[in-house]
Amino acid sequence: MIEFQCTSCSQRIRAKDEHALKACKCPRCQAENTIPDIQYIPEETSQFTELSADDTQQSHLPVRYAGFWKRLAALLIDSFILAIPGGVLGAVTGAIAGMVLGAQGASQQTILSVCQVLGFITGVTMRLLYFSLMESSSRQATLGKMVLGIIVINKSGERLSFGHAVVRHFAKFVSVITLCIGYIMAAFTGRKQALHDLIVSTYVIDKNRK
Repeated sequence: MIEFQCTSCSQRIRAKDEHALKACKCPRCQAENTIPDIQYIPEETSQFTELSADDTQQSHLPVRYAGFWKRLAALLIDSFILAIPGGVLGAVTGAIAGMVLGAQGASQQTILSVCQVLGFITGVTMRLLYFSLMESSSRQATLGKMVLGIIVINKSGERLSFGHAVVRHFAKFVSVITLCIGYIMAAFTGRKQALHDLIVSTYVIDKNRK
């Protein structure tokens, strides 16, 4: 193994061979590197990025994974943040639907049922967009995660695409239907992954990895 430091941002990087070094860009700043002070090291002693000739663009995997209690606190903050606009939007949607259906002579029971369905759809859509857009943004985190200083990454150590974030959000349904045991798994798995993280190969880590 060969270990070196990026000459631009001081990122520590690990490569398997000389061929990988020649193709290497820093996974953090994308700078081309003239590699100084190359060190050959035993494989088991390094904690840094492993790069192969075919995989030189990957970001390094995290050093510190976010624990269960930190993730739970972030989720509670996000739930509180969503409760206020969600309630307002649900009330407005219900009022509009009620007026439209009432003008058409619909029964009270029909109006109530339609408002409940619309409220559910509104809530699901809001949570989907909130989590997916924010976790696939440049910040890689919801507001709750920002407060706790944690971010979401994929298996390459990079931010999620919007599509990946959407799939991750829907995978949370599996964590919920297991009586939330899927969420509790984050307290016991080796890399602090909940069940939905394991399903879609994502990690929640401390933003400051050093």
